[in-house]
Amino acid sequence: MARGKSAQAEAQVVRAPADFRDLGSVTAECWFNLEPGNVMQGTLLGMYEMKDERATKPGAMKNFFQVQVTETGARGRYGKGEDAEISEIPVGAIVNLNYGVKTKVLETLLPSIQNNAKHAVWIHCGDKIKVGKGQTMWVITCKSKMLRAPTAAPEPDFSDVEPETTSAGAEADQD
Repeated sequence: MARGKSAQAEAQVVRAPADFRDLGSVTAECWFNLEPGNVMQGTLLGMYEMKDERATKPGAMKNFFQVQVTETGARGRYGKGEDAEISEIPVGAIVNLNYGVKTKVLETLLPSIQNNAKHAVWIHCGDKIKVGKGQTMWVITCKSKMLRAPTAAPEPDFSDVEPETTSAGAEADQD
């Protein structure tokens, strides 16, 4: 280290290229707002994990999906708690969607997304219903449409192929 310079002054700021996007809940513009009649249409980007601040167990995590909105009209929750503002989500925005009993069906699309597939999703929030013991649940409908099929091929199976032999008839080295 040069004389008179602190370690902080020597530290370099490392930034990803401009066309790379952050991952995780903080990168989304908002959360899909749970209100009767709210509809969101977009492209499913994936499922992520974050610390569950409402859990009683320390260190508990929760899953959520991210969707890039492709149609106007969906409403999102910007902010937390009573300070949150509810407004229309712009096309192109990345939105967090809670993982739950009704949305977990989207998890079935993730393996194909990992193989370069692209899925449009349609999410509709219906009414809140009572499910017993004082608990309620939002009726959420999820639909999907494949926009691009997976392109990655499965690993080839060479179990029925005979090993190569050298000119002397011995098996070639196998790594």
